[in-house]
Amino acid sequence: MAERCALLLQGPSSFFFSHLGDALEARGARVLRLHLCPGDALFWRRGGGLSWRGAFEDWPRHVAEVMTREGVTDLVLLGDNRPLHRPAVDRAQALGVRVHHVELGYVRPDWLTVEPDGGGAGAPFPTDWAAIEALAARGETPAETRLYRSSFLHYAAMDIAWNLSNLALSWATHPGYRRHQTWHPLAEYGGFLWKMLRARRDRAHAAEVWQAWGAGDAPLFLFPLQLRTDFQIRAHGPDPDLRETARAVVRSFALHAPPEARLLVKEHPV
Repeated sequence: MAERCALLLQGPSSFFFSHLGDALEARGARVLRLHLCPGDALFWRRGGGLSWRGAFEDWPRHVAEVMTREGVTDLVLLGDNRPLHRPAVDRAQALGVRVHHVELGYVRPDWLTVEPDGGGAGAPFPTDWAAIEALAARGETPAETRLYRSSFLHYAAMDIAWNLSNLALSWATHPGYRRHQTWHPLAEYGGFLWKMLRARRDRAHAAEVWQAWGAGDAPLFLFPLQLRTDFQIRAHGPDPDLRETARAVVRSFALHAPPEARLLVKEHPV
């Protein structure tokens, strides 16, 4: 069998891609890594990582040249619509390179999912329920035992380290890097801190609402919100910031739901 060569771009802001590189190499694959920003290098514990320091507009040509020159057979990344990832995915597909999209938001906390060619609406995942059931029947039922334990502070520390290193150094070390977040990281952290300060009050209010709404047998509809900064929402959602979507849901509910029905809107994150 021909040698498999995996090119890893950006993954989670953690050491996961370093562990993945070890596992791929142990199975006989050659592993390459391109650091697109200082944060990528910060969490790479293996050798062989190369930093791309070119201009943003030169990236599509560069990544195609790397894949061709190195005989890359597999491209692995998180966030297929990030500014530097989208051109890489397009070039990989044109060259016949397999694309593996890693996502950490579907079945937390223990599982990451891997989808071919992209994530969310961009993945070739069936939408027919019978086809989904047939796929599920082919796999093993996952264990429900908690496999990994970590703390919010641990995750937060890694995210802050990744973002702050990029803010401090990318202008000098990786001038072609483009941040994929909608908001400046410091503005996002400020919002999360404000939410954390209100968390106890908000949880108490939510518990009161849930207790009151749980009494009785009137129909209850749940509308779970996602962050409008989420890339799947931005790339595949019905509107840029979810406001029009929320208005449409509430308007439709008011017009068409039974009079006794109730609509519960859940914010994200909790």
